Amino acid sequence: MTLIKVRGKKGPKIRLESQPPEPVSGSRATAGEPSRKKSRRHTARMLSSLERLPTELLEKVFFHCLNINLPRASPVLASALSSFHVKSQLIFKAFSSDQGHGLQNSEELIDILRTKREVAKLQSSILPLRWMTLGFLRQCIPVFFERTLLRQFKSFKWQWIDGSPAANLSHTRVAKFVQEAYRRARDGAEIEQLGYLSWMYSVSDEQTITIKLALVNGVVWLEENDPVGSPHPSKEKRWKLLNCLDECRVPEKLLHGPWTDEKCEFLTLLTRGRATVDWIDSTSGEVAEVGLWNALKERNERAVRLLIEDDLREDYPHEWLIYHPDWMASSSTCAIARRYNVMDRNQRSAVAVTPKMEHLRSAAIEHDCPLEILEILVNGNGFRKERNDPVLSSWAWRKKAEGDHRAEWLLKVLGYLGLAS
Repeated sequence: MTLIKVRGKKGPKIRLESQPPEPVSGSRATAGEPSRKKSRRHTARMLSSLERLPTELLEKVFFHCLNINLPRASPVLASALSSFHVKSQLIFKAFSSDQGHGLQNSEELIDILRTKREVAKLQSSILPLRWMTLGFLRQCIPVFFERTLLRQFKSFKWQWIDGSPAANLSHTRVAKFVQEAYRRARDGAEIEQLGYLSWMYSVSDEQTITIKLALVNGVVWLEENDPVGSPHPSKEKRWKLLNCLDECRVPEKLLHGPWTDEKCEFLTLLTRGRATVDWIDSTSGEVAEVGLWNALKERNERAVRLLIEDDLREDYPHEWLIYHPDWMASSSTCAIARRYNVMDRNQRSAVAVTPKMEHLRSAAIEHDCPLEILEILVNGNGFRKERNDPVLSSWAWRKKAEGDHRAEWLLKVLGYLGLAS
């Protein structure tokens, strides 16, 4: 008998006949049999011989093989190889340049990876990693400055700025100098004007040394100035943190929206480091085309410029057509503009998306983009093989009547190209 109490009711408890238990079928245990359920016990996995190595030895193994998949092999290895020291050393080893356009550790990299193409693949596999961000590179730049200055001053046996000999130069003194450089950069005046900070001091009574630091791009210049009237010109040496080989690819995470300032800055840094987009053997080109639509929707001029404009190599000036209302006295005239930057001529992007008439129509009509974006679209194509777009032409005539200066400029360009109706 079972006692049951009904809620809300006062009175004696009711006794009901208890039901006999239902028989347990087949595989289930009966009342008299012990339970066959296995207890869930978390047994500790036996660590492999590699995982049991000290962290210092694991780091040596990683830098000896340079296999990016090693930290992915197990959580233990990922934890051991996740420090800032390991990641920054990987960047210095795989990307930092020597005095020319080559890699500083090229011989060591070739010994490990056999060919330059494999080195480029290593670079391409590092860039998409989650921790590889603009913020991380910003943390690596001062460390790169300290390493480069300390190594080169000891190698050249130059005395330091405070007059101490190279033999007594310590990492602490160089780090203090770099920190002072960043304090100077907070004012921003010198950076705005030159793009770098510079120091000049005398090594001897007749010779001076100039140090230049580009805090944004991570570039170190050391210029040895010979005495005035000397037949030997000044000797300049340059080291760069991010130097990509020819087949190093821009990761897809930087080729689509949403377009933030950080993403645009990171993409600029990579393309100036000579990274490119693989339009043949990957889907990066299609992702970049989608990124152009995103940039037009967001009306982001900087992103549009990064995606469209061609790469400007350092060995020659580049010329391209620029259609500007001030230069177009008539519909049959245009101007050739030469852009040539003294500090770093490799200013133009290597993404090179080709805009089409539908991009121009969408930018003008749907997204109401400013004139600067329309200029970039026209300059990036020329539209000489495009057909007339009556929708865009009618929009331009209507907007011109309303006093829109963009429409007046657009009609002149379309007229010059024979696309106005």
